[in-house]
Amino acid sequence: MRASIKHSFQSAVIFIILLLTFSSCIKETFTEGEEPGFPDPVEIVESGLMGKIIAENGEPLSNAEVEIVSSTNLKRINITENGSFIFPRFKNKGEIAVVRVKADGAFTAYKEVHLQSNEISNTTIQPLAKKNLRTFHASDGAKIETTEGLSVTIPPGSFGNYNGPVDLFLRHTHTGQDYFFELESGGRTALNQGGKSTGIYPLGVLVVKFSDIYGNELQPSEDIEISFPATPELSSVPSGELSLYRYFEDGYKWVNMRNIDQSGAHFDFILKEPGYWTLAVLCNNPIDIKGNLKFPGIEEGLSEGKIILRSPEFFGYEFHLETGFKGLFKAGGLPSGFPIEMEIRDLCGSLLLSKNLGTFHSNENLGAITTTSAAPGKDIFLDFGFCRPQDMPGYGIIKLELNNGNTLLREFSPDIQQYFFSVCSGWQTADFEIIDIDGNKISKARKVNLGASIPIVNDVFGCFDPRLRVDLKFQLFDNDTGELVERDSLFLENPDDGIFVNISIDQNFEVTRVAFGADSDCFLLDLDIDFQIPVQIVKEVIDLKCSQTDIDWADAEISFNFEDLSTYTGGDIEFEANVFHMRDKTTGSELIGLFEFRFHFD
Repeated sequence: MRASIKHSFQSAVIFIILLLTFSSCIKETFTEGEEPGFPDPVEIVESGLMGKIIAENGEPLSNAEVEIVSSTNLKRINITENGSFIFPRFKNKGEIAVVRVKADGAFTAYKEVHLQSNEISNTTIQPLAKKNLRTFHASDGAKIETTEGLSVTIPPGSFGNYNGPVDLFLRHTHTGQDYFFELESGGRTALNQGGKSTGIYPLGVLVVKFSDIYGNELQPSEDIEISFPATPELSSVPSGELSLYRYFEDGYKWVNMRNIDQSGAHFDFILKEPGYWTLAVLCNNPIDIKGNLKFPGIEEGLSEGKIILRSPEFFGYEFHLETGFKGLFKAGGLPSGFPIEMEIRDLCGSLLLSKNLGTFHSNENLGAITTTSAAPGKDIFLDFGFCRPQDMPGYGIIKLELNNGNTLLREFSPDIQQYFFSVCSGWQTADFEIIDIDGNKISKARKVNLGASIPIVNDVFGCFDPRLRVDLKFQLFDNDTGELVERDSLFLENPDDGIFVNISIDQNFEVTRVAFGADSDCFLLDLDIDFQIPVQIVKEVIDLKCSQTDIDWADAEISFNFEDLSTYTGGDIEFEANVFHMRDKTTGSELIGLFEFRFHFD
């Protein structure tokens, strides 16, 4: 409640509603020093986690160390360039883990994640930068105020025998800042207290760190007085319902109840130790909501999106998350007994669905949620070159790293060459690789041109040099008179012309399938031929984009003449394509085309 309406009838009603609502929330008092643990483990599950680390300006944060820790497992990875990380396989109990991020120039960040069995969940973490540095002398003490309305009082001689300059890092964030809701800088959790679960919902973060001029951390021996500004969110909390908790370096949280003075324009309390503290409200019996995002017309399990869950009556609290690469999502630790609204957006930010979910008092599985429209995307073709079955991995995960920090994943199978990905209009290129379940790279590192009509990844596993050349000769004839209408020859070469040739070879080293393609300014070719008996043309596209003749291809039919490929072991390939029932848009005449291809492998 705002102070200006504090004594109005409306504010009284709101206060009574909040007070009654919070009667369903926490009533017990936590003993200072209790250490909550993870929820009781049920079974060991195999999950995964991917995500990105971003700075406060929204840019990817590089040169960071990421740890994921649960009650039974710990893994660590170093981030070098684009701020993204992935743990493809992480065995844990209870599907809950804490992510800890250490980066130069930033405070250690923590975030709790709710993992899902057989899914790679997605998260974003934003460490707070070490700024707002203030310096004072230990013997003098100080009273420091920030432009955010926060004040800190340090008595003289607060650091024992140390009597030198003291550097103070002081940060204050609150829910009015957009990134706080999205990234939950202070983290949150469902704690175990006497067999009950308690949800923590941050309303403000306070970072207080003392060090000497050499960077060595200092611990004050005297109490530090903190005056926290009364934001509208904090002012709306019924008296006595605010809690204070902090993260420790082992990733666990410690709840501390303080005698917080909620009168006036500030909340005053005593801070007995520095650290990363959070003002929060607590609510009993937090619940989990999970589901499976489904885009219409797209294969099940290929629907990435962004989910926002809002609880308007619970301080307007929002929970932002992204689905895993199979479209699964799970929001853990939501307040029970409050109406919840859902908003779904695709990775491009377009709104796909908005609805009221209702009020839940226990965990809820929403099942498949189909949106009203499909997210934009396209198939990416993988060229395996002359790879034999023994050259190919049996299983892996395709990873596309975008220059905006997003990471897209797909399960890889050596029997599948086309994979659908959500692709937004502003996405031009991506770094491609295939990793195994432990995160090790098992393919060549490639660039993908997402702007191409048919994005192709050449020579995925390095079975041949992808420098391909194509000589193309074509002749167009008038079907009625036999007169030559146009003749020309083209020379195409990778990487500019997007050429691919893929030859599938079975265990007996016999050719079973051949796919050809090129996508240049002049010529579009996409052919897929199955050489099983009988020979079947799976896909056919020929478009002579730079022809002097304006051709209508709508009714075109194509037949092919191949050399014998049954014993093919490498080298150049030649074939002819006869195209019938084309039409000259200018004259209306029916055309016949003869195309002669020669693929060269350097």
